[in-house]
Amino acid sequence: MSDMKKLCGLWLNTSKKDGKKYMAGKTDDGRKFLIFKNDKQGNEKRPDYTLFETDADARPARTASTSADEADPLMTEDDNVPL
Repeated sequence: MSDMKKLCGLWLNTSKKDGKKYMAGKTDDGRKFLIFKNDKQGNEKRPDYTLFETDADARPARTASTSADEADPLMTEDDNVPL
């Protein structure tokens, strides 16, 4: 793990637009990242999650969050991705 660099923490949020869960985080230098579950799965070439980098000022601050110790609502019983 010595070759890994921590970028930021992530918070669970709920979209006000469609109610879907996503994760968001902001680095010390102001870069903002969003992670969404891929709803359009169906073959192994499509990823389970998609990571986006966005303008840090483009969206309001997080609206809801959970502790890292709580169950992840993005995960289902069939998921084994440690996210």
